[in-house]
Amino acid sequence: MSSSESPPKNTFLGLPGRLALLIVIAMLALALFGEKGVLRAYKLSRERQLLEEELRHLQKDNEELRREIDLLRNDLEYLEDVARRELGLVKDDEL
Repeated sequence: MSSSESPPKNTFLGLPGRLALLIVIAMLALALFGEKGVLRAYKLSRERQLLEEELRHLQKDNEELRREIDLLRNDLEYLEDVARRELGLVKDDEL
């Protein structure tokens, strides 16, 4: 090597380019994994779907229970049938 030749420089990205790349990588990491990131948003969206589905099931169950309560309060034949099935009750003349 002659004295006028300098060692080859690593010209891939220089310091400003490396800094810019590091900033971009950090921003992408935050966009994906941060508190308001894409992955968190997806997880929350999925959780919301599951909760809405559970809510629909609970609302359906509540409606069925309301109908059951209404029948037990207002339909003596239904009440008698439930007493026979669930409690094993019989009338005096059925023994």
